[in-house]
Amino acid sequence: MTEKVKIPSWYWVITIILLLWNITGLASFIMSAMATKADLMDSGYTEAQSDLMLSLPFWTKYMYLIATSTGLIAAIGLVAKKRFALPFFIISLIFAAIHHLYIYATTEALSVMPSMDKGMSILVISICILQILFSRSAKDKGWLN
Repeated sequence: MTEKVKIPSWYWVITIILLLWNITGLASFIMSAMATKADLMDSGYTEAQSDLMLSLPFWTKYMYLIATSTGLIAAIGLVAKKRFALPFFIISLIFAAIHHLYIYATTEALSVMPSMDKGMSILVISICILQILFSRSAKDKGWLN
């Protein structure tokens, strides 16, 4: 007979927060993919910042899409207590890292983009790592099947 593992309530709190975070990430992708120069300028970006954002190669948008959609799938996996959450969070981190590293390593983003955007990039990568650690821990404790 298999023993049922009790999942603590804080697991659900963290899982719902991660689900909301990843929904927000996908919404951010959709808004940025559809943004025009006027949209960016209206949201507070300078002309140089808007030009930079709109000049990024199209494949970077795919990196952003894959990072956010796999993160959301993984978060849904946590809600459903499924083991696939871990590899999907790993995929999300890889694509988020490629996306952010490309932007900061090959463009003038470090000098053009506002500090808030740079901080958000660090926050995104940090949360990707924390999601992996959390889902690995949940898997190891038998909370995911």
